[in-house]
Amino acid sequence: MSNFTFYLCLSFLIALTGFVISVIINDSSIADIFWGLYFVAIADFSFFKLHYAVLHLIIALLINIWGIRLAIHILRRKLHKPEDRRYAEFRLKWGKYFLIRSLIQNYLFQALLATIIALPIYNSLISNKAIHLNLFYVVGILIWLFGFIFEVIADKQLSSFLIIKDESHQILQTGLWRYSRHPNYFGEVVLGWAIFLVTFSTRFSLINLFSPILISFLILFVSGVPLAEKRLRKTVNYKDYINRTSVFIPLPTKKEKI
Repeated sequence: MSNFTFYLCLSFLIALTGFVISVIINDSSIADIFWGLYFVAIADFSFFKLHYAVLHLIIALLINIWGIRLAIHILRRKLHKPEDRRYAEFRLKWGKYFLIRSLIQNYLFQALLATIIALPIYNSLISNKAIHLNLFYVVGILIWLFGFIFEVIADKQLSSFLIIKDESHQILQTGLWRYSRHPNYFGEVVLGWAIFLVTFSTRFSLINLFSPILISFLILFVSGVPLAEKRLRKTVNYKDYINRTSVFIPLPTKKEKI
């Protein structure tokens, strides 16, 4: 069995567990909670499968810190709340085929994407070639720290805003959100490229490059920014907001036109 097949099976097992729970509690949107956990499981299995070197341990720890933090954050956001609107719309749209489509699209397909994006993780952790401390590794760690802190702060600011959100304040425009309409997604993309740099010294570096490219594409053009922008369009003063605030990369705000 190839490494990819093994970790795909592992991800599918986690996905099936999540799906069963979602059926029991009648909430398919818990699929979001499992996203980070796919990577945690892959990193832990990879590390304990072969290597115990310090540099490999650091990579595994980075993935665990990110994945568990993300899962807890989404879980807290979902507590005592109904099924997320996106998934509720799927439930109505798919009708009698909801369960099978939810299994395939919301769980198994996400597990497949996670396994592909996790390529740098298991390719580096189970490689017979040792990872050496070099410039790419050090720079990658520093960029990872920046991306992680950036994402955590953005998520915290958004969570606090949603508590006090009202008709007069529909869009978060303070803190990191003053300089980017999606600073949390920016931090996520930075993390993906950082892990690629950390694992750049392995013999699988060219294959690993597919991972940050894929996560960047998904966030920028598929499930991240586009869906968030769709929700923002329904808010007041959306046009003024997008004219002065960068869509993704944090930049100084533009002066409002008089």
